[in-house]
Amino acid sequence: MKKTLSIVTLILIFSFSANSQIVKSIIGNPWTKGEIVMTKGVKKGFVKAPAVPNVKTVKYKTNENANEEEIPSSEIKEVRIFNTNGEVSILENTKINPIGGKYGKKHPKVSKKPAFILRIATGYFNAYISAYNVSYNVNKEGYIKIVTRGYAENGICFNYYIKEEGKDFANLVYESTFLKAQKKQFIKLWLGDCPAVVEKLNDRKFFKNADLGTFVNIYNKNK
Repeated sequence: MKKTLSIVTLILIFSFSANSQIVKSIIGNPWTKGEIVMTKGVKKGFVKAPAVPNVKTVKYKTNENANEEEIPSSEIKEVRIFNTNGEVSILENTKINPIGGKYGKKHPKVSKKPAFILRIATGYFNAYISAYNVSYNVNKEGYIKIVTRGYAENGICFNYYIKEEGKDFANLVYESTFLKAQKKQFIKLWLGDCPAVVEKLNDRKFFKNADLGTFVNIYNKNK
C-alpha cells in the first residue's frame, strides 16, 4: 500500500529569481507518475499536477510515450502524485468555506466552484493546506512544495482547512498567522470531542511543532 506524503515546504517569494519559479509553475509542472480520480473511475499513468488551485483542465497520459489528454477539472475528484519513494501527495478538487470560527461552522458560505487544495491528513476528517496566490511546484521526483506571494502583516499566510466525512466542502479552521491561543481555540472547535487531541493541545512543546494535519491524524486514529 502506498504511503501518504504529508511533507510540505512553505516558501514566501521576495526576489525576482524566486518569482520566476511561480511563472514556471503556472506554465506547467513536469510529468510524474500519478492518478486522476474521476467522478467515475480512475485514470492511471502520468499526470501534470495542477500548478494553481483553479485550473480548468489537468493533463494526463497512459504512459511516457502516449499522447496527452486534457481532463476537465469538473470531472476530477482528486489528483494523486507519486514520488520516487512510493509516497503519494493528493491535490483534492473541493469546494471551500472560507469563513472560520463558530459562525463559519454553523453558517458556511461555500464557494460555487471547487479548487485544488493539498491534503495533509486523511480519515474521518481530512485536513488541507493552501494559500492566497498559491502555486504548487512538483519536481521530476514527484515531490510537491507550496509557493505563495500571499502574506499578512505578521508573516506568511497559509490557510488550513478541514472536511468531515460525507461533506462536499472544506472549512477554514485557521490561518498560519493566527496567535497560538486562536489556533488552539479553532482546532478545539472541530476536534475538541477527542481527549487525545485535547491532551496534545495542552502540551506546549508538542503544540509548538504541530499543525492541523497532526491533530487530525490523532483524531482519526482515536475515533
